[in-house]
Amino acid sequence: MSAASQKTYNSIKKDGIAKPLTPDETQDTSGIRLSYAYKGYRTRASIYERILPDKLTTALCIDGPSGSDNAMTFHNDGRITVMTGARDPNKGAASGKLNITTYGGLHKHEGRVNMEFNEGDNQKPQGDGQALNIICYGDYIDEAKGSERIIKANIIRIEAVEELVLAGGSIKIQSQSDIEMAGTAINSAQINKKDIILGQKMSFGAGEETSIQFDPRSNQSVVSPGHISHVIAGDYKQYIGGVSNITAAGGTFAVPLVKDRFNTYKVKSLLGNTEISSTVGTTSIKGLLVYLN
Repeated sequence: MSAASQKTYNSIKKDGIAKPLTPDETQDTSGIRLSYAYKGYRTRASIYERILPDKLTTALCIDGPSGSDNAMTFHNDGRITVMTGARDPNKGAASGKLNITTYGGLHKHEGRVNMEFNEGDNQKPQGDGQALNIICYGDYIDEAKGSERIIKANIIRIEAVEELVLAGGSIKIQSQSDIEMAGTAINSAQINKKDIILGQKMSFGAGEETSIQFDPRSNQSVVSPGHISHVIAGDYKQYIGGVSNITAAGGTFAVPLVKDRFNTYKVKSLLGNTEISSTVGTTSIKGLLVYLN
């Protein structure tokens, strides 16, 4: 008959299931006393009580078949330790695993729970590198009431077969690098929209751009200390329902966009005629000197 090795018990007492909050303690175990209640004849399994030399630390232990190095320990302080044997490919692919099958249940923890998962021997390229895999044949609800949930990883990927919905009282997306979006159509609806751009804003593509506004208060203002340039290969047409007023001050700001500064306001037709007409009213050109060629 063989109990779990002393090295295994020392490892459990040292590390436990999670990292302890208090410093490690040492204890002389040379006087451990065992009281056996059952000793298996065929598998060499055993059930026994264990008491340490301090006469206070006790436990009820169940050790598995000989050579498996698995055990279950009920400690006097209320802890329960479940340990499987080491994974040994010579014993089969399922060696060292803890398998639980139920038809439902309830897990309730009154204190903090720390869980650690390792991929073990399933490393690439032999394995898929997964340390935890959860499959739910139904809805999966994860809720943190009155608190927050933090997910940390080098790469976080969320894949939805049909629809992905992000809903919240306030949604913030922050990135130290680029933010990329791609889709057949991107539709957004908002009451107010504000863009703060400290660098350059560029738009590429051959798509049509249309702005339709129905509210008579929907004014558009362009305020810029720099230059504005329009390069149009096709026609350019404007219809103004009100009054059009253009004032060219002729000042120079930063590096000039127009090199010829002789004319403050200039209109030139490369091909065809130039016409200025008034359907109702008069057309007047005023200046100190007026030249007609």
